[in-house]
This record gives sequence, structure tokens and C-alpha cells, in this order.
Amino acid sequence: MNLKVGALVVGSLDWESKDYGGACHDALVRHGGSLNPTRQRWRQQRLMDSADSEFMVRVPIRYGRLSSGRGNTFTMVFSPECEQRPGTAKVIQCKNTVSTFDDLLEEAIELWVAESDAANRGKLAARWGCVVLLTPNDFLDHPDRNERQQLLDTWASKVSQQKFYGELRFSSGDVEAANGPVIVAGRLRISWPTLTEGGPAPFDLLLATATNPEIGSNRSGYPSAEEIAGAWNADTVKKGGHVRYFRCNQLTGIQTSDDSEIEKLLK
Repeated sequence: MNLKVGALVVGSLDWESKDYGGACHDALVRHGGSLNPTRQRWRQQRLMDSADSEFMVRVPIRYGRLSSGRGNTFTMVFSPECEQRPGTAKVIQCKNTVSTFDDLLEEAIELWVAESDAANRGKLAARWGCVVLLTPNDFLDHPDRNERQQLLDTWASKVSQQKFYGELRFSSGDVEAANGPVIVAGRLRISWPTLTEGGPAPFDLLLATATNPEIGSNRSGYPSAEEIAGAWNADTVKKGGHVRYFRCNQLTGIQTSDDSEIEKLLK
């Protein structure tokens, strides 16, 4: 077994881990942001940096997590509701292939460190999110089927031991679109990403971070474009800065199907 693995990247994990220069750098700095050294190290040490190792893909994403750390504005979540109106994200190839479960676990742990901090090394989840796997439909249709199945089974066992793992509040529409729970056995149940120019993402496995949508006792569905833009408008007036999340996403090609409507409403 020698699996080609990629990281499915959305939001600040991309543009806080790499200096894109130009307009993206200006938007980040102008609005009070900066590169994240932990994320930079992760990208430099774990991901390839050649042009042919990065792919733009279609995935069901939207603004749906209310982040207190970003001025009570909304950040991105995976949402099966958006399968028919996907956004664009990135898949970046990992430097190392996966031959054993320990190889996979190492990549997952380092991704979680990049998403949180080094104090959380060894963990894979918190209340706000967790590391998940994505597998193509034909993942087991290979001569090493037994090894691949064992990898998935061991991953499922590992994440089941993690506190808060998979306790994310997806919408009823998400559950309906996924035909059941959105995260099962440590795997995110969305369609395998397709390249923006067509065809499936050329990987055996993907790792991603699923974050907790703002759905629960106070909300049954996702925020509207008006609410999303309104949160950034209010933040800009009061604190001046977290709209950089939207601006830097757009400048690096990470977009949702609601972006044009949101853009019209921003001050």
C-alpha cells in the first residue's frame, strides 16, 4: 500500500501558511492580520510546493461558523446542503505517501497542530472541529483492499477515542443531503472533490478539518448572505479587520456560491 494523500484546504489555513504577496498580503496586513508561524512550518514541512502539486477543486463549502476569535464573524464549513452549488477550495499534495496507519496518523496530527497549536499535538478534535478523512468511491477497489480496509478501521477506532470527535451541529438539510450523519467513522460524507477543469481529484485519500457550524439551540439553519455580510460590516466599524477572511479567501481562489451576493452587501 502506497497511498497518495492530500490536504483539502479552505480559509485561513491557506493564506496564513503561505505569503502570497501582492493584493492578498496587502489585505491581510491592512486589516490587522499576519502569517501564522505554526501553519507556515506545517506547510513547508508536510506539503509539496510545486505548481503541479496543488489543485483547485469543487467542494460543498459555505460561511457558517460564528467565530468569536474573528470578531463574531463567519468562517467556512463543509456543508452537504451545498453539493449542488459547490464552492472552490484547494487540495495540496503531502510530501510523504501513506503506507501504514502510523503514516496517516502523523499527517493528521500535524494538520491538527496547524489548525490549533503545538500544545494540542497528539489530538485530533476539539469542540470546534476535528480532522476527517475523505475517500473516493473506488478506494477499496484495488488489489490491496484488505490493507486499505484495515487502515479505515484503525482510523475509525482511533478517532472514536478522541474527546469531542465528530460532535458537530450540522443542519437537517446537511443530514438529508448526506443520507445520514455527515461524519461517520472519521470520514466526511461529501462527494469526492472534482477539479475545477473537470475530473476527480487525483489522490487516494484526503485529510481535512471539519469545523462546527453555528447551528443549535439558537439557530436551525445557516446564516443568510445578509447576516454574513452584516457581521463583517459591524466588525469593520467596531474593530476593523476580520473582513480580511473573506478578502483573502477570494484573492487565493477559495470561494463559495454566495460570494457575489455577500460582496454586494459589504460596506
